Order: sequence, then C-alpha cells, then structure tokens
Amino acid sequence: MQSGLSIHDIERIHWMSLAHRLPEGGVKAKFQDSDSCVDHFEAVRWQSGVFCPRCDAHDIAPKSARKTYRCRKCAYHFSATAGTFAHGANKKLLTYFLAAEDIIKHKATMSSFDIIGAHDFKDRHGLAYETARRLLKLLTDELLLEDGGLIGRCICSEEINLPPDIELGGRDHFFWLLEALQSHGTGQSGI
Repeated sequence: MQSGLSIHDIERIHWMSLAHRLPEGGVKAKFQDSDSCVDHFEAVRWQSGVFCPRCDAHDIAPKSARKTYRCRKCAYHFSATAGTFAHGANKKLLTYFLAAEDIIKHKATMSSFDIIGAHDFKDRHGLAYETARRLLKLLTDELLLEDGGLIGRCICSEEINLPPDIELGGRDHFFWLLEALQSHGTGQSGI
C-alpha cells in the first residue's frame, strides 16, 4: 500500500469502492419487490447450496409454503436470513437493501466530520427512531466487513474496471475512485 493516505482516506477507499459497485439505476431499479430481494439474498448467501445455520448440514428439505427451510439432520426450521444481520427482523429485505445503499452513498462522499444522524435516517426510511439507530449501526458494521459483508455482496454487484497500473489501496486508487464517482454524478450507481 502506498504511503500518504490517512486512516480516513483508506476507509473512504472501501466506501467509494462499494458505491462504485452499486447497480446501475440504484437498488430500487434492480430489486422491485421483497421476493426478488430474498431470491438474490439466498443466491449470494448459499452459492454452494442451502445449509443449516445451526449444524452446517446440507440435507435440507425444499422451501415450504411459509418460505422456511427444515434441516433433515437436526430438524431446525430457518429462513433465508437466519444467522445473518437480518436475523429475526420484522423489516423486509428491501428496506435493508435501500438503507445499506443510503449508507454507502453517504459514506463514499463524506468528509471526516460528516456522520449520518439517526433522525435524518429515520425520516428518509420511514422508521421509528430506535429502529433507525439500531439499523444504522447494524448495517454500518456489516458494510465495514470485507466486500461489504453479506449485504454488500448482495447489493454491490457491478465490477470495477480499475486500470492495471493502479495499486489497490494507494493514493492513485483513492483519486481514481474519487474521480470515477464524481464523473458519474447521479449516473451509473446513482451516487
């Protein structure tokens, strides 16, 4: 990694990379309803097939009418979100996807003192204050994981065509991402 970048700049590389990988037209254009979100979430989570989040067995009964699975080994009933950031939540995955997109866009363009306030977040997403506060923390923590964690891999699916002479994590990478995001404005990824 090249020297000369602050910790804040290195973190911004992460957020700008996620923002650059958002779908063309934004999350809402790619996922019109909850079912499309769940289908995509399952495909990303279980690329090698559904497995039990309790015992890791792969002997799983087909999805029931209630949209749950049953492990034939330990008899555990589970949904697609079991054991993930969205486990036990009463919000639809589309709400999580849209909120994550909002966080990514904000953090990709942030100054070092710019934070997302829970009051503003609740207003933009139609949530109760406590729900907005918890969701903001939960999603930010998940998105800070490599590739944006599971939610990042779900919504950030576009490829970044970084020129071969640019070193990942360096000053050139930072400025290339910054320029790419500024030139797209509200274009490709809605930034």
